[in-house]
Amino acid sequence: QVGCELFGDASLEGDMEVLDLMIGTLSLAGVREPLVDLGHIGIYSHLLADCALKPADEHVLFDILQRKCVPELGEWLRATGLPAATRDALTELIELHGPPEQVLPAAREALPDSEPVKAALLALETVSERLQANPAIAGLHIDLSELRGYRYQTGLSYAAFGSGSARELARGGRYDGIGDIYGAPRPATGFSADLNELLALG
Repeated sequence: QVGCELFGDASLEGDMEVLDLMIGTLSLAGVREPLVDLGHIGIYSHLLADCALKPADEHVLFDILQRKCVPELGEWLRATGLPAATRDALTELIELHGPPEQVLPAAREALPDSEPVKAALLALETVSERLQANPAIAGLHIDLSELRGYRYQTGLSYAAFGSGSARELARGGRYDGIGDIYGAPRPATGFSADLNELLALG
């Protein structure tokens, strides 16, 4: 693998620095105009923070969201004891994917008006504006129910794909709290890519 990690910086500027470096790395490897997919793990984590889901139930919900199966989500939510507000938010979340100019206003209308959600959406808006000004990428997509890296990531998440292809070329995001098991948690953000695959594409 090739990539980088930035420790000790909890700022959005740190996230953007790593994201810019990821895009620059793809360009140096000969990957032209990748598509970038953005998400934010913090929204999903906040929605479920007080729900005390059993691990098996959380696994089912995670799987449904990744498959974007709206009817199945409705059935699952009706069978659970989740609060009505959480059920409503998850029902909206699975539909919130597409161009930033569509997704972000819709998310502000549909999701809870809480500080964590507002902060996550503002971060996505800021990063989206910067990426849309970058001629090195072909397009930008936001998906608020895409939870790649959910088990360890805590904030902004992203992946790059080849133009016209569903192949993931690189991925990254924020994973604050690293080192917590040693009693020394630190903020961190980073990205990784498969060097052999990049060389094959270049």
